Amino acid sequence: MESDENPEAAPSEKPNLQGWRLYLVHASLYLGLVLSIMDSSAVSTALVTIGAHFDDFVHIQWVVLSYMLTYLGFALAFSRISDVIGRKWATIAALSFITTFSIGCGCAQTIQQLIVFRALQGIGGAGLYSMAFIVLPEVTPPEKLGIMSGLIGGVTVVSAVLGPVVGGIITTYSTWRWVFWFNIPIGGTILVFLLLFCPDFKYRGRITWKQFDFFGCLIYLASCTLLITALQEGGSGSISWTSAAFIICVILAGVIFTCFAAWIAYLSRRKHSVMPLFPMRIVTHRIMLSTILVSTCVGFVFYSILVQLPERFQIVNGKSAEIAGVSLIALSGPSAFGSFLGGALSVKRNNTFYTLLAGCSFVILGTGLMRTIDSSPSVPAKVYGFEVLMGFGFGMLFSTTTVLIKFHADQGDSAAAQGLMSQARLLGGNIGLAIATIVLNQRLISDLKGVVPASEIDSLRHSLLAISLLTPQQSEIVRRSFAGAFVTQLDINLGVAGLMLLVALGTWERRPTTLKDVMERVRKEEEEQRSTQETTESQFVKATTGSDENI
Repeated sequence: MESDENPEAAPSEKPNLQGWRLYLVHASLYLGLVLSIMDSSAVSTALVTIGAHFDDFVHIQWVVLSYMLTYLGFALAFSRISDVIGRKWATIAALSFITTFSIGCGCAQTIQQLIVFRALQGIGGAGLYSMAFIVLPEVTPPEKLGIMSGLIGGVTVVSAVLGPVVGGIITTYSTWRWVFWFNIPIGGTILVFLLLFCPDFKYRGRITWKQFDFFGCLIYLASCTLLITALQEGGSGSISWTSAAFIICVILAGVIFTCFAAWIAYLSRRKHSVMPLFPMRIVTHRIMLSTILVSTCVGFVFYSILVQLPERFQIVNGKSAEIAGVSLIALSGPSAFGSFLGGALSVKRNNTFYTLLAGCSFVILGTGLMRTIDSSPSVPAKVYGFEVLMGFGFGMLFSTTTVLIKFHADQGDSAAAQGLMSQARLLGGNIGLAIATIVLNQRLISDLKGVVPASEIDSLRHSLLAISLLTPQQSEIVRRSFAGAFVTQLDINLGVAGLMLLVALGTWERRPTTLKDVMERVRKEEEEQRSTQETTESQFVKATTGSDENI
């Protein structure tokens, strides 16, 4: 891949981890990823309890939204921050953020304090998420890349599934504050491991704070904030999705994002004093662009299913929150297996194109079959089989996309490319959840108008527990309305999954890049870097010697 700018982010020293140090660093990064993902979802099952504690159900959704805004806005920025202060210290900074402000969340005395602390906590969550996908491929020996990609995909999926379950258990048997305090001992343990065993492989002399793209970060964060706020507020029913406020926010988000893209293109065109958040060559590379778009689509479908399915179990089938969460094990177990299999099959002979298509096909098959279930109160056994198909596909997609980026990104672009892929997955998930919520709310309004009071419809949109306040006849109408909305949501997911399959075709190669090719490319890059460094040092010595002779 041709370079359109100097590889200023190329590492000045290669991490050398072996044996137990390698395993401890891996374990620390996986645990950090668990904290990041579970913290984004575990609080969802505690919202009703938190709202009752503060006697404020008006602002309760912002406990989730504030975290997601900074989580999405800073995921990409951390890849460049790590180019300034080094991978180790960027990870420690993210860990410090999420641990410190978890204490603040647990000790919050007002809903406003909790919202602010959640926003700050989201910065740390974004960092841990991005750094796991950046650092793990860098510290993993090439021959173990398949195992690593399988693990990282499995951990991602299982953590997302278990988050609401853990949150529900903690809220049921203890105080909601432990949903946040739960992070403290885990975060402290990870911090000790990283300080003691993770090497400080900084990017010395390559990027400084003066070269950091603060303006790009600002306008990207602004576009994300406007888009996600509009989608979440519109989806929750706080504002109409046809209102001026919604339309203006979406248009502004689009305009600002266009400015961001133009800014990145301008900085990438030639060498500037400021380095872009990511070089434009990443998104002009066919295979990496296709991989990033696949990640966006899989995020859309995965996070939608993750929320829609437990809701259906609770409303349509009358299951408790805990049982609904446990029912997702049929999704998480195969996801972990699919992730390992996808990683193992993708690496040595580079079967990424085929594993990507297989993953897309399993998701399409599982989603299509899931929409065939009826609205009866009992849960058909075949539902769990459909979960297995979807989970297996999700796992293969998570691990294969990680391998694809590793195979095709230059060493200097690896962090930015992995960060961009992670960012795309989160963005897709947020858009998917917002659209699913809009579909549900519109269906509820349409089906319940004139049957259920408007105030109770509004309560239903904010909490599933409100169904207990309805009459048996009203509850039956709500149950059927949820079942109908679920089918519509699956239709949308099926369309996105089909688009994902088409986009995945863009990763085809006549002669697939092999692991040997990757190792050879890295070797050449290191030799070029070493040669450049020796030339620079030689010129410096000559200049110094000449200056001394003149004196």
